[in-house]
Amino acid sequence: MNLGSLFSGEAFEARDGIMQQARQRQLTQQLFRLIDGETTDMAPSSYANTVDTYTDPGQMRREVDELFLKRPLNLALTADLPNPGDCLAVDHLPVPVLLTRDRDGKVHAFFNVCRHRGAQLIQGRVSGKRSIACPYHAWGYGLDGSLRAVPFEAGFEDCKRDSMGLRTLPVAERDGLIWVVPTAGAEIDLDAMLGSLQGDIASYGFQDFVHFETRQISVAMNWKLVVDTFLESYHISYLHKPSIHPIIQSNRALFEDHGEHLLTVYPRWSFNEQPREAPEDWDFIKHTVMVYILFPNTVLIVQGDHLEFFRVYPEKGNPDRSVMDVALYTPEPIVTDSARRHWQNNMDLLIRVVCTEDFPLGETIQHSFHSGAQDAVTFGRNEPALQHYHQTIRKSLNLPHGNQSDAVAAE
Repeated sequence: MNLGSLFSGEAFEARDGIMQQARQRQLTQQLFRLIDGETTDMAPSSYANTVDTYTDPGQMRREVDELFLKRPLNLALTADLPNPGDCLAVDHLPVPVLLTRDRDGKVHAFFNVCRHRGAQLIQGRVSGKRSIACPYHAWGYGLDGSLRAVPFEAGFEDCKRDSMGLRTLPVAERDGLIWVVPTAGAEIDLDAMLGSLQGDIASYGFQDFVHFETRQISVAMNWKLVVDTFLESYHISYLHKPSIHPIIQSNRALFEDHGEHLLTVYPRWSFNEQPREAPEDWDFIKHTVMVYILFPNTVLIVQGDHLEFFRVYPEKGNPDRSVMDVALYTPEPIVTDSARRHWQNNMDLLIRVVCTEDFPLGETIQHSFHSGAQDAVTFGRNEPALQHYHQTIRKSLNLPHGNQSDAVAAE
């Protein structure tokens, strides 16, 4: 298989206005400086992250309460509910969530719970719905959540239909991303939440992408350890030598702090071949892999000519297990068999790399955390994204920050 052909940037080249040209040139210049200096973006010092952040049930309970119930989470793209009548159930949160797009094109979020006896209404994703019927007793709801039908209504004549609609959750859709707070009555301020990342998000035109496939993966790893997988390229020449190292440079990365969120950029080997003297010919998107963390649990990868999303969740509140939805989105509808084969190859390669290389190793790390062999893991100066991510986690939970001297003393 020609791996390079799976990561071409041709589709992005054809898209107008994807990421501002001035920003692309700035990032390109920064990467050239790193390549010329044979270095990578560096943190001021190394950082010790205590092992119990990956194993402590008490911290897990705080994470569920603070990170997965009280803040906006990116649960879908516009591409996941492109048409009126589309519905999507999200099952991995502490509460069951249902997304719908009504006949006017508006997105709604609800608890995926029938108000009669509590049955879940929808499983997975469905399309073309005019209403939603509970599988238990066929209570019917509109796509806006209103109660529309009650079989044998005489048995419920003392119930007020107006107060028996689906319980709503805060939802916001902007620039192709759908955000939900899984707590009724909360508010979403996307300007404050996205901060300095708004320009990048708006520039990609995510609302025009098409959902290709989503797969669910369950692993014996803490959910944060899964996210860690994507936050450094130090390991690429070792763990991924036969698979993606021929495409992506190892231990070479740009890092940007965007408040709670972050961006890290990994250059492909093809990046070095761009003409230094002709900035007008630079193609930043084509020659890099851009990894955004939409805090706390969404890994957004701008991968040449397509998008990859990893939405990672604790599995049933277990610090030693996580579950994720891995989704691939294409820049245009798939209308030919050759295009479908191309995208299927991309998805298969993605799953193969993480499931045969990254995650099996990560599961051994999770197991070793319980051995008592170390009190902390060390993030080097060349791993600033890891440092930023875990410092943000600890700040969000009001936990003390780790540091290198503590790790040395502990050993």
